[in-house]
Amino acid sequence: MSESIGNCASSTASERRERRRQKILGNAPGRLSAILSGPDGKEDRQAPILEGMHCGDSASSTDADGCSSENRAHKSDSRGKISTFETEIDYVEPVYCELVSRNRLFIALVLGILFRIAVALQWTNHLTLSFAVIFLSYEMFFALPHKSLKYPKHGYVVNFLMVAGLNEQFVIYLGLFLDLLWEFFVDFTIIAFSYICLQVVVNCAQNLT
Repeated sequence: MSESIGNCASSTASERRERRRQKILGNAPGRLSAILSGPDGKEDRQAPILEGMHCGDSASSTDADGCSSENRAHKSDSRGKISTFETEIDYVEPVYCELVSRNRLFIALVLGILFRIAVALQWTNHLTLSFAVIFLSYEMFFALPHKSLKYPKHGYVVNFLMVAGLNEQFVIYLGLFLDLLWEFFVDFTIIAFSYICLQVVVNCAQNLT
């Protein structure tokens, strides 16, 4: 009698545990959905992944695909940023007028030699006029459009004219004219020096022969 009562009690307890387990398992999807949803019940979140697990180890294939695609997108975005950073080049348009200004002495010396050759070949007999045409053509069509200074280089002349009460535009143009005249004088002096030096070398070579 006592054994039957014990068996009945144990079976009743096991049945209660089984019913409780079935109830828990039956409500698991709903509770998981409630946990993963946001406060308003609309935000969908991915299922939590245990520490040390990868996206492919999760039970849900959808979550795994979402995680892998997210990783691929992050990697491709990182590669895109790296490639963009590596190929980004700051292009600076060359200004040839600055190159000419830095090498003005050398260019004037070469022009003196070329003018001496041109005179020897009887291509021109007007050295000053030829250089004036070349100089003005370069200044008007190449140098003046790239002038970065508002006022000319001769500041003392500009200040004196401004104090005299002359028009600002007139002062600027007059200062630019003085700059051009000064540059022409300096360049022509260097060209003449180069021309005379080459002429001396030619005369010495002729005397030696």
